[in-house]
Amino acid sequence: MKNKSCSICKTDKPFSEYHKSKHSSNGIKPMCKSCVKISSKIYLEKNRDKNRITCKTYYENNKDRLDCANKQWANENREKVREIHKKWVENNKERNHEHKKKWAYLNPEKKRLAVNSYQKRNPDKNCANAALRRARLFNAIPIWSEIEDIKDVYIEAQYHNMQVDHIIPLKGRNVCGLHVWDNLQLLTAFENQSKGNRFNIEDQ
Repeated sequence: MKNKSCSICKTDKPFSEYHKSKHSSNGIKPMCKSCVKISSKIYLEKNRDKNRITCKTYYENNKDRLDCANKQWANENREKVREIHKKWVENNKERNHEHKKKWAYLNPEKKRLAVNSYQKRNPDKNCANAALRRARLFNAIPIWSEIEDIKDVYIEAQYHNMQVDHIIPLKGRNVCGLHVWDNLQLLTAFENQSKGNRFNIEDQ
């Protein structure tokens, strides 16, 4: 394998460490890939506004072609796209929250359809989240409550086609319970409706 000295770092590297070039006699660029990457990063940082305008102009002049190419690449690399999006969300939580909030405000009908679709596909999570919201409303979640264990109860209820009931109701007539794992039980729909918000300590 042929080697060449980089014009920047002066390190002797194989040809595979250089980008190809039609304009050079040996078919590769004088700078190695690592130095090109560093040089490009420095240039972009110094010319951020200029680069932003250049990219925007190029996109506007080639919108259809670029959109088609991006869509095709995304379809062929779904897993990679999912990982990139997940990483971006983790690093931009506030920005992502604002973006979702703005999108929901501008697209109320699409938001409603998306929520309905998610709830149909995830009935166990929907029930768990609804119970969590209800418990927060009643200030019924202590700091030591095991949320993940509680979610498992709702998954089990969905599997057995049953409902999750608070043994001591969150808002009972005589006493109020907590949204904790050991205050949950599985009941049939009929048993849950019959019990309602009643709690008889003599039955325990």
